[in-house]
Amino acid sequence: MARSKKFMCLMLAMLSAQVPSPSRSNTPPPIYPHDYDGPYIVCRPGIAVPVKAGERLHNVGSTDMLYISEGELVIDTFTEDPERDADIVHFRGTSDVPGLGLVTRYELTSRNSDYRAIGYVYDTGKPYFTGHYRVLFRSPQFTGSDSDKALLTRAVSGEGAIAMCPRRGD
Repeated sequence: MARSKKFMCLMLAMLSAQVPSPSRSNTPPPIYPHDYDGPYIVCRPGIAVPVKAGERLHNVGSTDMLYISEGELVIDTFTEDPERDADIVHFRGTSDVPGLGLVTRYELTSRNSDYRAIGYVYDTGKPYFTGHYRVLFRSPQFTGSDSDKALLTRAVSGEGAIAMCPRRGD
């Protein structure tokens, strides 16, 4: 009897101890990555990109990876500095994309390998630190030809973006 009383006291002490559970800990849970199934709308300052039902969005930090019917499209903030990175960022002209506007095609190379990627930069005109908010579009399917527009036409700017993302007020 004394033994079971000690056991009960020990159990009660353990149950009432202030041991934080994982959900009550001071460490916040990791916030990235997030996966979303469409329908979903990616809202950035000045642009909106709809993800339809059956398509997928993978978000890691400031990078959105869209797996859409036209292919894979990565949306990020363009952070390269044309003066600092002139040896690896090569601008190759502009192109007008319906619904989005004027984009600048660029080629990105590496300083220490034969890596080469083609992407497009869209200047939203929205204030961002020392300049404008520039959106970077990348895709393994980009070739630098007019066929790249098939992926880029998914993005919408101006009044279309405001209509899709009314809470942003962009």
